[in-house]
Amino acid sequence: MKSHIPHGIVVDKQTGEATPASEHVVELVIEGLQKDAAAKPLTKRVTEIKAELKDLAAPGTVITVDGIVEAPVTLRQQVVVVDDAALKAALGKRFADLVDVKVDYQPTEKLIAMAADADDPLAQKIRACLEVKESVSIVFRDIAPKAKRGKAA
Repeated sequence: MKSHIPHGIVVDKQTGEATPASEHVVELVIEGLQKDAAAKPLTKRVTEIKAELKDLAAPGTVITVDGIVEAPVTLRQQVVVVDDAALKAALGKRFADLVDVKVDYQPTEKLIAMAADADDPLAQKIRACLEVKESVSIVFRDIAPKAKRGKAA
């Protein structure tokens, strides 16, 4: 005998129109809620593990556990605009074609090259407005043969 499936509705947020949700949609939403709740502590723990590994292994290395997993430790850098007003003043009308404007300012490759060019008359002013941000990434890659997956202790 099939267990009772709760009633569900799908509401269009623009029109307010409500239609009954199919049993399949209701089951998927309930399962999504349950899986999400179960995953949150795991996600938190994986974040903690990665933070600890970042302190124990240098970027550019790969941690390998024979036949089970490899975890490359990767350094990422990003140049970001930290003082948009000063950069606008330094670049004037060129700001629009040298900076990609999003939620935050993203310098173009050309602007980064200008900042790095000691002969560019704006280089010093541009460098004062930019900052290089780094982050370290760790990804766990399952390298175990399919027959042995899940058997590691």
